[in-house]
Amino acid sequence: MKTHAERRAARAAIEEQRRRVQGERAYRDWLRTSKNKPLPVPLNQGELSMRGSVSQMYINPVPWQSTT
Repeated sequence: MKTHAERRAARAAIEEQRRRVQGERAYRDWLRTSKNKPLPVPLNQGELSMRGSVSQMYINPVPWQSTT
């Protein structure tokens, strides 16, 4: 007959194996689908960094005028 500590260790080993299998499956799925995902927009490149999210920059046609 197994002791309480042995049963707990056996359950922990089974749970660890299940988590490893689940993690490996998730990693394989990520590898399979990651090549089809869009690349992130690079930062700190001026207007070029906004090309992915903004189709055209807005430029005010009426320049600012001083009230004084």
